[in-house]
Amino acid sequence: MPTTSSRKTGGRGGEAADAGARAGVLLCLPFWPFNVAQIDGLPLEVVDLGVAAPAANVQGPVERAMRLLGGCDATIRHGFDRAAYLPALGEIRLPWPRQFTSPEAQCATALHELVHWTRHPGRLNRRFGQRFGDAAYAFEELVAELGSAFVMAHCGLVDATVEGHAAYIDASLQVLRGDRTAIFTAARLAEEAFAFIAAREMPALGESAASAEDA
Repeated sequence: MPTTSSRKTGGRGGEAADAGARAGVLLCLPFWPFNVAQIDGLPLEVVDLGVAAPAANVQGPVERAMRLLGGCDATIRHGFDRAAYLPALGEIRLPWPRQFTSPEAQCATALHELVHWTRHPGRLNRRFGQRFGDAAYAFEELVAELGSAFVMAHCGLVDATVEGHAAYIDASLQVLRGDRTAIFTAARLAEEAFAFIAAREMPALGESAASAEDA
């Protein structure tokens, strides 16, 4: 954090040094904060100070993901072998919830497909023209991977994984090797997709009641 220091120097130029010392010198000193959960052996009174009680209206990551999915009002059908977005039908297809390893993984996979859903001409109209040629599909997967990472972070799905998409990583890496600027384009498009989805997030129940009272 910023601090000041001063010292006197003798010899020629000492007056100028003294003037600079009196004015103060800002020093930027780094420090490293730690979560109390990462430190063993702390006294209980210190641990208690560092652990705040959860607020009653705090929403979990799964609920927040569902509010995004519900707010976008995308057509989602269940009961399929794998997750996919079908541009021709404009719908997202997912396996049954029991086929996912966890509710968080189900939400992460659905959000990944929701990023694909934003490419529709009636939404963000993502087109790649001739720049990527046969690799256009792999590039769209790269956009969806980045976009879903943004959306998952927004929801708090920090430990969740998109299931069934590991096979696309190699194709995305080939795109990046062939075009060094592709990552910047993908990040920009992913940010647009995230903003589109986040803007449609359904309010939590408490937020809806508060808004109604204010009105």
